[in-house]
Amino acid sequence: MATETQFQALSSPFRACHREALNVALHLVTTPLGLLFFLSLVWRASPAATVSLAAAYLGTLLFLLPRRLWAVTALVVALLLIVTWRLELGPLESLAGLVLCYLGQDLAHRLTGESTFQSRYEGRPSWLSQFLEHTFYLLPLCLDAARHARAAAALAWLTPRSGLLRARLSAQAELADLAAVNDWVEAQNPARDVTTHWWFSALETPLTETVARISSSPRILEMFRKRYSEPLFAVEPLHDMNEIYVASLTHKNNSDAVFYTEHIDGPFMVYPFAAVYRCIVAVNENALIKTSFPMTPAAVTLTTGDVGGFDFNREIHRIEHNAGADSSGRRVTLKLHYCVYPKVLAWYGRLLGNLTTRYDVVARKLFLKTLRPERIVERLLARIILLSTKAYRFIAEHIGGSSVAYLAFLFLADRLLSLPIFLYGSSFIHYLLYIAVYSTRDDVAFYTFKRRAMFWKALALAQLVYLYLTPARFDPLSLSLIAAGAALSAAATRVLGMDRTYFAAELGLCEPLTLRRFPYNTIRHPMIAGNVIALLGFYALPEMRAAAPYLVPMHIAFYLLHLLQETAGAGGRSAAVPAWNQ
Repeated sequence: MATETQFQALSSPFRACHREALNVALHLVTTPLGLLFFLSLVWRASPAATVSLAAAYLGTLLFLLPRRLWAVTALVVALLLIVTWRLELGPLESLAGLVLCYLGQDLAHRLTGESTFQSRYEGRPSWLSQFLEHTFYLLPLCLDAARHARAAAALAWLTPRSGLLRARLSAQAELADLAAVNDWVEAQNPARDVTTHWWFSALETPLTETVARISSSPRILEMFRKRYSEPLFAVEPLHDMNEIYVASLTHKNNSDAVFYTEHIDGPFMVYPFAAVYRCIVAVNENALIKTSFPMTPAAVTLTTGDVGGFDFNREIHRIEHNAGADSSGRRVTLKLHYCVYPKVLAWYGRLLGNLTTRYDVVARKLFLKTLRPERIVERLLARIILLSTKAYRFIAEHIGGSSVAYLAFLFLADRLLSLPIFLYGSSFIHYLLYIAVYSTRDDVAFYTFKRRAMFWKALALAQLVYLYLTPARFDPLSLSLIAAGAALSAAATRVLGMDRTYFAAELGLCEPLTLRRFPYNTIRHPMIAGNVIALLGFYALPEMRAAAPYLVPMHIAFYLLHLLQETAGAGGRSAAVPAWNQ
């Protein structure tokens, strides 16, 4: 390849293998990291040779790439050289990192179902020269693919989405099956003071066939396909978890109280890339009981044929009574369950389905044992269930399963590589959430977004404060800037209100305000201005700059990027994405 036109001929088939936003995003991590580990290996032999090699590489690309793409590539290589100089990785660490990056790129293609660019020339007589050419251009090819990728879809992956799926069974055969289930329940004359449960495995034919037909309804499958595309994702029923459920009209100090408490049904909050869904199917008419999803927020009263699906292991929910509604009848529902996973990770997804089913079998036995607690042990167990439910819900509400998994990964990588991976990997997540939600604005789980953003911002601030206080030295200029910036930001937040600070008005959850009070009547974007001033105060301390030279500049860069987004008024709607990014 010796001309820009020839590079474009190479980039076109490369982009065809890198259309999915997740695939491109993972390549933007693994490719620069792989180059960093390669440079670290050369650096161990000769720093001068490393700089000369990078200069020769960029000098050659100058004649082969479009100017803007070359400039971005040069910036990335320059930053990688600086990081290489600062870190001085060992040879084993660099080799292990190279292997992990290569495997990570292959995993990205498997997760998204896209073929690799390498597969297009493997087996050909000239495969080696094409492989070397592919490797030489890999960084600019990934940057070029990112520029052409669907930006809205990439941002949608970062946006906390509503976990609620909706459908309605309206076909005559489906309504007849629901009526058959309701007639069977009425014939059993279940109790009204406690919930009643009949699990699928205990039902007899032909009722099992009726429930199985309902679980395989095309309407339910279509509901999933609106979020999970058929070529990439499998949707499999979990019959052993299914049950017929009759709600009670009251709840006492027993396990039924869990349903009226904000809770999550399953324990596998930390299990990325796969999900188990519980679908509530209303068997008969219901106006009394509604299911609330406080993190979205949303509440649905399901009546005959309505279907509401949510993530069994992640979605916080509760039931409550509609005031003044008729309470004379029974509320009968089917609880149907489905495992959703990438087809290329079938073993991984089915493992989640198997684990969740086993948990459900054990949990239902414990639940039934504490439904009518009489002995002290049973009452104690009922109390433990309620307390553990609240504790688990608190973690899910304020941190989230994906955040826990990510923090664990950062911690292990930080310890294994002896690099400030945790610090830099956890300090900027809230900015990405701001940018993604402000841009997409569609189907956002508002309180999930708000509380996760507050968590990540608090963690970032705590690390800044820790680094700042470590020298234990008084610096008047630094403290003055921090105090002034914090005061300005706090004043702006007080005027705007916490919900509007997190885009409640932009998301249509409350009315926008006309702001005429200080500081909005004096300063444009006072909240960002105050935060930037405070950050400059942190950076004014010499020991802070020495301990983390890039941390504060990166904070400021993200704030300025979001300021540009707000100034441009960037926002719109985006396609739905899987809900496991909650």
